[in-house]
Amino acid sequence: MSKALVGQYVSFKINDQWIYGEVLDYMATSSDWSFLIATYSEKGQKLYTRGHKEVTFEDMREACAK
Repeated sequence: MSKALVGQYVSFKINDQWIYGEVLDYMATSSDWSFLIATYSEKGQKLYTRGHKEVTFEDMREACAK
């Protein structure tokens, strides 16, 4: 997982639900990492989702491998 994903569209899983969106920002810390995803509601509204602890690197790697 790196800043290379910024600007890319990815799918990731939160609480067993797949979400698709554009990676807007990425921040790595010594103990954790997070990212800001732009997603769209059914009505076309832009929503922002920050990666939570439920989103794991494995989930992202699996999604990016598709």
